[in-house]
Amino acid sequence: MAKPKSTPSKPAADKSQPAVSTPAVRGAVRRPAAVAARESSLPELFFAGAMGAAVIALAGVYSYVSQLTLAPIYGSAPAGKYHNAITLIAGGVGSLAHSLVQKHANPLVTLPILTFYIPTIQFFLFKFSYTLGPVLGPIITETLTFAPLVGLSVVVPGVFIQKLNLSPRLKQGMEQGNIIAAYAIFNATKTKLEQSMPYYLGTSLALTSIGLQFIIAAAQAIILPSKWIVLAIPSLLFTAMFNHHVPLPYNTGLLNASLKADNYTLLHRQESLTGYLSVLENTDAKFRVMRCGHSLLGGEWLPHLMTKDAKVSDPVFTVFTALEAVRLVKKDSHKPEKADSKKSALVIGLGIGTTPSAFAAHGINTTVVELDPNVHQIAMDYFEFPKKVNTVIEDAATP
Repeated sequence: MAKPKSTPSKPAADKSQPAVSTPAVRGAVRRPAAVAARESSLPELFFAGAMGAAVIALAGVYSYVSQLTLAPIYGSAPAGKYHNAITLIAGGVGSLAHSLVQKHANPLVTLPILTFYIPTIQFFLFKFSYTLGPVLGPIITETLTFAPLVGLSVVVPGVFIQKLNLSPRLKQGMEQGNIIAAYAIFNATKTKLEQSMPYYLGTSLALTSIGLQFIIAAAQAIILPSKWIVLAIPSLLFTAMFNHHVPLPYNTGLLNASLKADNYTLLHRQESLTGYLSVLENTDAKFRVMRCGHSLLGGEWLPHLMTKDAKVSDPVFTVFTALEAVRLVKKDSHKPEKADSKKSALVIGLGIGTTPSAFAAHGINTTVVELDPNVHQIAMDYFEFPKKVNTVIEDAATP
């Protein structure tokens, strides 16, 4: 009987063979610790702080420029009444809601573009100045222009700090100190500019309110470079072609085209030490006036002004004629009255020069003290103020 063929059995597993690693086993293997990130160097800290401080300083400059822009429309007092409150609210919102601002606005990109568009936004808002009035007008205008600029500017230094590789404690301390530093830089810049800039206003296109607006925007674009800055080009083109607040001949022509409907012509305008100076002529009622902001410095009736043989002016305000009556005042003295040629007169503030011109016409030795040299020049160019009258360009209030 044949024996059944035996089936060879499988060799036993070699106990010395290494076991196949499973995911669980691989996970249990300890990995080397990650290399710690390099902390930011001192130059990097300085650069971030300088860029943040520059953005805040530019916001302080814009605080002053915003008031310059609103003053000719609403007057300097109404324009400045709620300005500080708007600044504090905007800065507070930017500080408290900085996370939301960074998430939805990206201030590093948005801030320069917004600044380039502010003159265009103001141009359209100023068309509603009569409806808004001197109280709501400045509030609404700055809420839609200056307030967003401040809010975004306050966030920018914090963005620079967050990009630094610092210890959590140092980063938190810098973010907290950033608020105090921003407040100090903003106010110091604004105060310094208010003291020094008026003496240079109007000396060139760059040193006008609209020129300074675009200089600030350009500076922001340099500090915060972005490819999206090309979006500001439409505002630049619109301002150059259609914004009649730009003090250039073409834009002044646009302004006169709109003033023609009210029978007015703008002869001269200039931003200066004492405010926004302008000379307007009414072609219907036939008079010419000089304005400084919302104040009328004086005016004359055109038929009399155009008469070459006229010895004295014919002002639109009779009070200036009445001032000439000071010559009729008699002293309580037994001395004989002096002749006009031996008398002297001192006039503080020139205006268009009605009163000092009248004194000079009578032969009185007249001296005028005027703060603004441009007021003196306009009085000579447009109101026939005599050049022979001694005029001192100085602040009469200084000791």
